[in-house]
Amino acid sequence: IYRDTLLAVVPPDHPFAQQSCLRLEQLEGQPIIVFGRALAPTFFDTVMQFCGDVSPQVVSQDPYLMETVLMLSEAGMGIGIVPGCLADFRQTNLKFLPFTPQP
Repeated sequence: IYRDTLLAVVPPDHPFAQQSCLRLEQLEGQPIIVFGRALAPTFFDTVMQFCGDVSPQVVSQDPYLMETVLMLSEAGMGIGIVPGCLADFRQTNLKFLPFTPQP
């Protein structure tokens, strides 16, 4: 069974870019960009379940490609939430941040 983690993706000028990881609570009220539920219901539901009681502002769930999530994040539209496997896809203008483990 393949298991992956979620990562936050931000451009280098984002305040979170100076951190080595994020606490889930830091997403409260923040604009996020996720792969759309219509196209990837399991991934979208996983992200929403991961957020739990934290309420980010979903500003885009329209991307049909993960590269689009990365481009929108790079453009400053919001914090991308992507699977950890994309960390190997390193974009020079993006920072991939893991979330701190939840107790």
